Amino acid sequence: MPRTQLRHEQDRSTKKPCRIQQSKKRTNMEQTINQLRELPDLRHAPCMQLVGQHRLRLGRVHQFIGSARRTLALIVAGHGSGFVLWIRPAADRERLNPDGAFAFLAPERIVFVAVSRSKDIAWVAEEALRSGSCPIVVIEMPTAPGIVAVRRLNLAANSSSVTPVGLLLTGTDDAPRAESRWRLSSVHASDVTSWRLDRCKESGKPPASWLVTKNRSGFALTEWSECQTVASAQKAIPATPAAWSVDPAGMHGRKRSFNA
Repeated sequence: MPRTQLRHEQDRSTKKPCRIQQSKKRTNMEQTINQLRELPDLRHAPCMQLVGQHRLRLGRVHQFIGSARRTLALIVAGHGSGFVLWIRPAADRERLNPDGAFAFLAPERIVFVAVSRSKDIAWVAEEALRSGSCPIVVIEMPTAPGIVAVRRLNLAANSSSVTPVGLLLTGTDDAPRAESRWRLSSVHASDVTSWRLDRCKESGKPPASWLVTKNRSGFALTEWSECQTVASAQKAIPATPAAWSVDPAGMHGRKRSFNA
């Protein structure tokens, strides 16, 4: 390449952007800011109670994990009204005990749907959320669905006029695109019914843990870090799983504890 041409190329590369390019960048930035201003304020979005001061945003799918994930779904359903559509795989032989569910809500509110094929659970849940026939849809799945399935569930829940809430119950797998993720584990003692609640994921909030205790008036929340320093709370938390009692939402006809 001749030196004159090389010099022109270097001069062209070191030139400052012209005013037209700067005005285009400024216009694009203003359009982006206006689009962000038009987005809905999630702080004022319709929500329903989870436990204590915690809320679940309606029109979204929230994931519950842990050994007492079914109990957490019953607690949320007890705060709402109307029917609860409980979708579960037909191959799963473990079922809720109506006597145990009575401590959280009226069992006649629950409508069970047993799906023969596990791969059809996401489709059934999507149609249920889109129809808006039930304000609360519980989705039991053996494994967490993929990102496409969860996104379709969120879109279906948001497109309904009733704005239902979807409660996705899985084992320990993390479901991508879930609005929030909560873990509930049983830490019952002989005279105290309590659980450990962990906030694993929620937009704009850090992970945290609480001790949930059931009393006559409802549920009491205590910071988990404070429970470790209080002697009375330490007595309420057993040191080994052998001291745990059967979960109130246990399985009917079995003596062993049920992952509820």
